[in-house]
Amino acid sequence: MSLWLCANASAQIFVACLLGWVMLLPMQPWGKRLKETLPPMRAMLSAHLDFILLALTQLLVAFVATRVDLSHPRVIFGLLVFGGWVNPLPYLFRGKGVDAFVMAGGARQRLASALSGTSSAALTVAWGIVTVELVRACLRAQGA
Repeated sequence: MSLWLCANASAQIFVACLLGWVMLLPMQPWGKRLKETLPPMRAMLSAHLDFILLALTQLLVAFVATRVDLSHPRVIFGLLVFGGWVNPLPYLFRGKGVDAFVMAGGARQRLASALSGTSSAALTVAWGIVTVELVRACLRAQGA
């Protein structure tokens, strides 16, 4: 199971690399007109960094899973994978005029905001479970 989490993290880093190339295109003399069709640079950079950061956290959990017997690995991994792919999207939505960080506005904004909140909740629950499991393992190792 940890290997799948590593594969997913690798895929997210690959997508972040591709997004990095996309970010370079409008900076080229021949790519200036792409600025109108792509999300703003700041939005793409935020998504780019979020994909990388969330991939690294998945690698950390995959490592933890080799050291600690996680009680619900499929749940944890599923939540991390979902959050890892969905959590960066609000930056791209905002770059196209949909503020996914605010639960207000029209249906599109509310759907984007619900996705944003759901992904944040998924990551929080996953990391809560991992943290509890790690603390329990530390206490067992100390003989407490």
